[in-house]
Amino acid sequence: MLCNVLYAFIACGLAIVQAAPLGRTPRGGAWRHRRDVASHTYSLDVSWDADSIINDWTYFSGADPTDGNVNYQDASNATSKGLAYSSNNVATLQVDDWTTLSPGQYRDSVRVSSPNSYSTGLWVADVAKMPFGCTTWPALWLLGDGTWPAGGEIDIMEGVNLNTVNQMTLHTTYGCMADTAGQAVTATIQSQYTNCTSGGSDDTGCPFISQNTESYGDGFNNAGGGVYATLVDSTGVWIWFFSRSSIPSDLSSSDDTPDPSGWGDPESYWSSESCTMSHFSGLSVIIDTTLGGDWAGTQYPSDCGDFDTVLADPSSYTDAQWQINNIRVYTFSD
Repeated sequence: MLCNVLYAFIACGLAIVQAAPLGRTPRGGAWRHRRDVASHTYSLDVSWDADSIINDWTYFSGADPTDGNVNYQDASNATSKGLAYSSNNVATLQVDDWTTLSPGQYRDSVRVSSPNSYSTGLWVADVAKMPFGCTTWPALWLLGDGTWPAGGEIDIMEGVNLNTVNQMTLHTTYGCMADTAGQAVTATIQSQYTNCTSGGSDDTGCPFISQNTESYGDGFNNAGGGVYATLVDSTGVWIWFFSRSSIPSDLSSSDDTPDPSGWGDPESYWSSESCTMSHFSGLSVIIDTTLGGDWAGTQYPSDCGDFDTVLADPSSYTDAQWQINNIRVYTFSD
């Protein structure tokens, strides 16, 4: 979640893909070939439904590490204030959208993390709605067990303010690069952002920018949400996105037999040939929404109006909520 890529990069990435010949996707100026997904026998390890996300996950209540204008609430306050609740098999995690703030006040929000962690596996997140709007910085991500960035960070769903497409990013310790000539992908990356090393004065990481306007924000919500699937194995890190109308049958069925080999090209892929999987360990799922901060604050668009005025007005946050249907984790022994 610690990143600061220029908003202009999104527009640039879109232009690159629109100009590409049909059937090919450039990344960093290189044509790409297809790499097959490794074959695994998947076993469902845990399925977090709405009740378990609200009741069993850990609530973070410290100061926002990304310097956002939020007060993260503990479990008791989040549930009693109506910021975290389960209804009709949907878990809602939202920003306070009823309190008018005074100058200098922060707005209440929620950040939760899963009780289980894994170094490899397949994470499948079925999301019905995500936060969207001026000042917002929502993220659904995996965070490793070391002192950041040790253990790694994988940002699955992330963006700021009025972004229209998703950004997927790795943050690691030294020695991880995004290969610019590997697996065919549907997202795009620029050559200046291929170093995944984070820390010090540069927390950008190595982001892919989706070209699908249903992958994030208002477009995602209007399409009824969708499913993000993230695979971490010996070959690398893979992320697929499926809008609600295009979810593969093996991800929407009840037999729990996912088969990534039939899902087509991923949105993003980081090869273990240029980023060894030793960078990732003990990955927990985190879902949060901050406001402003190191990215949404520094890239705040002028057409949003005055930042402090937006932050103070509760009506700015009627769309600032996550609605999660379920999150599943599959493991494999092969």
